[in-house]
Amino acid sequence: MDRSDDDAEGGQAALTSMPYQCQELILYGSVFADNLPDLERRLTGLCDPGSTEFHEHDLSFSLRTGTDPDVTIRLRRRFNVDSFTSHQWQFRYIGGPEPDQKCPVIVRKVIDSIAYSHLMMDFVKTLGLFIESPNFI
Repeated sequence: MDRSDDDAEGGQAALTSMPYQCQELILYGSVFADNLPDLERRLTGLCDPGSTEFHEHDLSFSLRTGTDPDVTIRLRRRFNVDSFTSHQWQFRYIGGPEPDQKCPVIVRKVIDSIAYSHLMMDFVKTLGLFIESPNFI
């Protein structure tokens, strides 16, 4: 094994163990209309080609804690799909801002989970969550 093979393997090991590869990054912001074509062109290079029509039901719930900021949970499910996935819900918890002096952006913890239920609203009420707003996408 020569040095170039050793460097390649070491480089690959370092690359796969970097922490950013196991994190999802979500960016929110505004774009000036003049810059929109550039953004679309860059995103086109990152996304799958083509488009897929879909319909989703998105609900935002909160748990009032009294002292801390309310805990926000979002539930989402797809419409017009087979009967198995029509009762499959995605839960998303988005935590509060976690200040970091080394990071120039706001960082929030996000936890995703999948649940399957015909009676999701009963389950949500049992957890003590209150609906904030329903959205149809």
